[in-house]
Amino acid sequence: MTAVLEERAPGKSLFAGRARETARLQTALTACRRGTPVLLEIVGDPGIGKTRLLSELTALAGGTMTVLSGRVSEFERERSFGVFAEPVREILRARPSLLHGLDGRMRALLEEVASGLAPRERNGPYAPPDAERCAFFGTVRRMIEHAAGRGGVLLCLDDLHWADGGTVALLHHLIRHPPAVPLVVACSYRPRQAPAQLAACLRDTAGAVQSDRIELGPLDRAAVDQFLGRLLGPDAATGRRAWLHRISGGNPRYLHALSHLRHPPPEGSDTAGTFLDGMPDSVRATLLGELAWLDPGHREVLQVASALGDPIDPVLLAEVIGGDAATAMTFLDALAGRDLVRPANRDGIRPSFRFRHPLLRHLVYEETPASRRLLIHRRAEQALRRRGAGPAERAPHVVRSAQRGDAAALRLLTEAAGQIMSTAPAAAAAWLRAALPLGGDDPGARLDVLEGLSRALIATGRLQECRRLLPETLELLGSDRPDRRLEIITLHATAERLLGDYRTACAMLAPELPALKGVRTAAGSRLRLELAVVKMLQHRHDECLRLVEEALACAPAGDEAPTRTPAGSAQALPRTPAGSVRDLLPVAAACLALSAAHRGDHRSAAGHVRRAAAAFDAAGDPELTPRLDALAQLAWAEALTERHQDALRHFTRGLGLARLSGQEAVTPYLLLGLAYVRITTGRVEEALHAAAEAEEVASSLGRSGMLGLALALRGWAVAMRDGPEAAAPLAERGLHHVSVRGRLWEITTGVLAGIRLAQRRPDDCLALLRSLDAHARRPGPPSPLGPMRHCLAALAAATAGRTEEASRWAGRAEQEACAQGLDGATAFAALARAQAAPPQERGRAGRLREAAGKLSAGGLTLVECSTRLLLARELIALRRLDEAGVEAERAKTLADACGARFLYAEAVNVQRRIGASQPRPPAADSVLTLRESEIARLVGLGMSNQAIATALHLSVKTVEAHLTKIYRKLRARSRSALAAMVTARHGERERAARFP
Repeated sequence: MTAVLEERAPGKSLFAGRARETARLQTALTACRRGTPVLLEIVGDPGIGKTRLLSELTALAGGTMTVLSGRVSEFERERSFGVFAEPVREILRARPSLLHGLDGRMRALLEEVASGLAPRERNGPYAPPDAERCAFFGTVRRMIEHAAGRGGVLLCLDDLHWADGGTVALLHHLIRHPPAVPLVVACSYRPRQAPAQLAACLRDTAGAVQSDRIELGPLDRAAVDQFLGRLLGPDAATGRRAWLHRISGGNPRYLHALSHLRHPPPEGSDTAGTFLDGMPDSVRATLLGELAWLDPGHREVLQVASALGDPIDPVLLAEVIGGDAATAMTFLDALAGRDLVRPANRDGIRPSFRFRHPLLRHLVYEETPASRRLLIHRRAEQALRRRGAGPAERAPHVVRSAQRGDAAALRLLTEAAGQIMSTAPAAAAAWLRAALPLGGDDPGARLDVLEGLSRALIATGRLQECRRLLPETLELLGSDRPDRRLEIITLHATAERLLGDYRTACAMLAPELPALKGVRTAAGSRLRLELAVVKMLQHRHDECLRLVEEALACAPAGDEAPTRTPAGSAQALPRTPAGSVRDLLPVAAACLALSAAHRGDHRSAAGHVRRAAAAFDAAGDPELTPRLDALAQLAWAEALTERHQDALRHFTRGLGLARLSGQEAVTPYLLLGLAYVRITTGRVEEALHAAAEAEEVASSLGRSGMLGLALALRGWAVAMRDGPEAAAPLAERGLHHVSVRGRLWEITTGVLAGIRLAQRRPDDCLALLRSLDAHARRPGPPSPLGPMRHCLAALAAATAGRTEEASRWAGRAEQEACAQGLDGATAFAALARAQAAPPQERGRAGRLREAAGKLSAGGLTLVECSTRLLLARELIALRRLDEAGVEAERAKTLADACGARFLYAEAVNVQRRIGASQPRPPAADSVLTLRESEIARLVGLGMSNQAIATALHLSVKTVEAHLTKIYRKLRARSRSALAAMVTARHGERERAARFP
C-alpha cells in the first residue's frame, strides 16, 4: 500500500546535486531493514528541495515498504492532527476492518481526522482528554503496525512547521513508543518557522530510535548546471546558466522560476528592478503564496522594505512609513517570525534586516503598485537628504522618482556615478542611463552624462552599447575643447579594440595625430599609447615602438616625474595626474613587453617586463585598479616568455582587482591568461575552472573570439584529464567561435591540432597546422608559439610516415628556437628533430632526453610528461628496459601531480609494456611474491583494480605497481592474457591434485 502525494511522485520534478543526502537516506533505510526505528529530519529554506527529497526517499523505499504521506499548509494549521489525515485515510481505505471492535467515540474520532474535520475548540485545535488522547495515539500506532508491508512503514510528514499541537503530540508518541514494525519517520520543515514545541518533540526520542538531521543548503554550480541541463537542455548558454545560478542562490524553486526568463536582471542596481515580466503568473503566484496570509499593515511594511533595499534600516523604514523606530522594529520582528526577513547583524548597536532571498525582494517590489513605489522612493530620498546623506546613498531612490527636466536630479546622479565609477561601474552605468532623459535642453549636461556612461560601459564590457553612443557624443562636443575630444575619441577607440575591431580603432585615432605634433598634452599621450596598443595587436611592432616613444616624449613631466626609469628599478606608481611621464612609463613598458614577446624578441621583452613589473608590484590596489588592461598585457608577456610564476601572480592579482571593481571588460582576458598558464604548467583542474569561468564571462559579454579560446583551453585541459575524444567537441566549438585570424585563432587552431594528433588523426592535424603556417607566412614577425607548432607538425608528419616533411618542420622549429633562446622553444626543437629522425636512430633517445630536461627547466610540465612517455617507448624499442622503466615512472609521477588522468593511464600502459617485454622466467609461479600471486589470482577471477584494492585493503596505485611487476615477470602483454595464464595454471594444479 502506498499513499504518496501527487507532487511527490518520483520523476515529477527535477533532482540534482543531492548525492550525499541521498546516501544518508539509503543509510536510514538500511538501518530500518535491520530493525532499528529511524527518525529523519529534513530541514531548510522554502523551495530548497525538502519535499523533493521526501520523494526520493519514497522511490528508494521501493515496493517493499508501505509509504504513508501527509502534509499540512498554513491555512490548515488549526485543523487537529492535520498532517495525519492522509495517512489515516489511506490506512482505513485499504483496511476498513480496523474500525471493527473500536468504541463509537474512537471510531468517530478516527473518521473525523481522516476527513480533515477533526473537532476544534473555540481557542484552538481540538485537545481530547488525556485518557482519550492516549487511547487515540495507541490506536494510530496499531493501525500503522497493521498497515506495514514486508519491509516496514515509511511515514513522510511534510511542512511540519505548520503543524498543530495535536500533530506534534501524536508524532512525539510515535517516536517515543515506535510501532513494533520496521519504521522510518521522515519529517520536513522550515527550522526558522517551526514552533518550539516541534523542536522539543524531535529531540525527545526513544533510546532505540536512530536520528539523523539533514540540513539542505543551496545547490552548488555543478549541481545547478546539471539541473538546468535537464530543464533547459544541454545547449543552454553558459552565461545564462551563470546568472541563473547567481540570482537564484542555488535554490531549486527559484531556479525553476527564473528559468522562464529570457534576460538577466539589470546589473548594478541596488534597488529591486523589473526584470521578472516574463515569469508566468502561475509561477509568480506560487512564489508569492507565503505572503497571502499577511495582514495589510505587514504587507505594506514589506513593500516599503523591498524598495529601501538590503540591508533594511529600521530608522529609515520608520521615517518612510510615518512611525517611530519601535513601531518599525515590531513590524520587522513579525516579518522575521515568518522568515520573510532575517537579522543582518547581531551587534545590538544598529540592528538591520535582510530579505530571506533577493528574489523574494524582487517579487515583493514588483507586486507593489507603481504609484506606491514612486511615493516610497520620494519619501526615502527626502529622509536621506534630511540626514545629510551623500549622492551615492540617495541615487537609488532618485533614479526611481525623478521627473524629466529635473536638473538637480541629473546633477546628483552624475556626481553619484562619478563617486562609484572605480568600484561599481555597473551601478554607475544604470544611474547614468536613468539620468539621460532628465537633461532637458542642456547639451553640456547631456555630454557629461554620455561621457561618464561610455566609461562605465567600457569597464563593464558593454561595448556595443558604448559604440552606439559615439555619434551623439561627438555631435555635442564643441571645437573649443580639443583635449576633451581626444579623451572621448581615445575612450571609444578602446571600446573598438576590446571588440577586436582594430581597423576601426586605427581609423578613429590616426587622423588626430597631425594636430598633436609639437603639442605636450596628457590627452595626446594617452591617445598615442592607445594607438600603440592597437598597432601591437596588428603586429606592426615598429609603429608601436615609435608611438610609445612619442607618447612619452609629449607627456607632461609631472611634479616629480623622471624622464626615464632605469631597468629593474622598483618605482611605485605615483598619484600624479594621469598622462604624466611617470604615470605612463609602466603602461608603456607593458605594451612594449607584449610587443617584444609577440615578435619573439625575448631579450628586449625581458627588460620591458622588469620595468613594468617593478612599478606594478610596488603599486597599491587603488593605483593599479585603473591599469588592469596594462597589467594583463604584462602578464601575457610573462606567460609567452616562460616567466610562468610571475605571470600567474599578476593574472591572479589583476583578476581579484577586476572582480572587486566590477571591470568585466578585462576579466575574460585575465581568466584566459590564467587558464593558459595553469595548463602549460600542469595544473589541470585549476585550468579547467579558469577556462570555464572565462567561457561564462565571454559568453555573457558577447565576446565571440574570447569564448572560442576559452572553449579551446578547456578542451586542452579535458584532453589531459579525460582523453582527446572527450576534448575534441570543445575545441571544435572553440574554433567555430573564433572568426578573425589573429592570435586567438592561432592558439585555438593549435589546440585542436594537438587533440587531432592525440586522436591518431595525423592528416587532420597537419591540415590545421598548414593553415596556421600559411597565415604565419604573411608579412610580420614569427609567432612566439612557432617552435611548439612546428614540433607538433613534425610529430604528425612522422606519425603519418612522411619523414622528409617531418624533417622540414623540425628545421623550422630549430631556426625559430635559436632566435628565441628560451628553454621551452629549445626543447620543442629537440623534440621535433627526434621525431624526424628514423626509428631507433642512436641519437633519437638522447634528443628526447634533452627535450625533457629543457621542458622541465621551462616549467612546461604536461609536455615534459608526454615527452618522457615518448622517451620510454623509444627505450623499449631499443631494449633498454631499465631506463624505460625510470622514464615511465617519472611520467607517471608528473601526470599524477598534475591531475592528468589520461597521461597517467598512458604511463601505466607503458609500464605494462615494459613488464611484458622482460625475458620470460622459467618458472613463473616461483618468482611471484605471495602478494603478487594473490593479485594475479584475483585478476584471473575478473576483478578490477579497484575491487582488488578494496578486497586486499590496498590503494589502487599499490595494486597497479604490483601488476606492473607481474606483467614483467610473466611477460603478459595484456590483462586478458594474464587472466588466461592464471586460469590455465590454476586448472593444471587442480588436475594434478585430482589425478596424482
